[in-house]
Amino acid sequence: MTDLNVPINRYGGVQIWDRLHYIVINVKKLGGLIPRLKGIGFTFSAFGHVHIYPKEFRVIFFDRKGIELGIFEAGKIIQNNKVIAENYRLKFKSFSKYRMWNNCDAMYFFGAALTTYSSVPFILPQYKVSEEVLEDGICINAEFPPNFHTHGKYQRFYYGSDGLLKRHDYHAEIISFIARGAHYTSDFKEIKNFPIPTKRKVFARIGRLVLPIPVLNATLEPIDVVFK
Repeated sequence: MTDLNVPINRYGGVQIWDRLHYIVINVKKLGGLIPRLKGIGFTFSAFGHVHIYPKEFRVIFFDRKGIELGIFEAGKIIQNNKVIAENYRLKFKSFSKYRMWNNCDAMYFFGAALTTYSSVPFILPQYKVSEEVLEDGICINAEFPPNFHTHGKYQRFYYGSDGLLKRHDYHAEIISFIARGAHYTSDFKEIKNFPIPTKRKVFARIGRLVLPIPVLNATLEPIDVVFK
């Protein structure tokens, strides 16, 4: 495996990406140290299902009763048809990033995360800095511009020889300077030839060394992939 063509083709190829409209996922479980510290179920609602529009960098969030909580749209947060902030990331400056989250805070963090997760590997040719051929796949080192709403500027994506994303390293800048994670994806379910992981686990990381400290885990149920 020497380039991004293998993972891109494994995720359905550019034909899938060109036609992709949105993905529906039910969040069955979201737990771990970070959600608990940030107030899941207390200061912000547990998510039920989400509609992810990867090419628009847009996510519509619903609670577990099916009530719409709001919308993340390329860094903008919208609630009840009202724009809360055009660039919500600015609300995490300095010591304010250490606060517990409300619904808007959580929607920004998970909106930026879900749109990134759902748009790779297709967008990686634009942001690839280098690649490393590994024994069992490839590692893509990417650099995202300041106006790109994602976890952090520098990220690494590890794809297995089967083309599926196995691990994703990043710095979750809006949480803390030390919030550096190794994010593992597994138990993929294919819907209309589009593979979606049903298990996500994040561990603390120093450099490339993964520490035995779990900080987030999620169990997801992919419902549908909708094409234009």
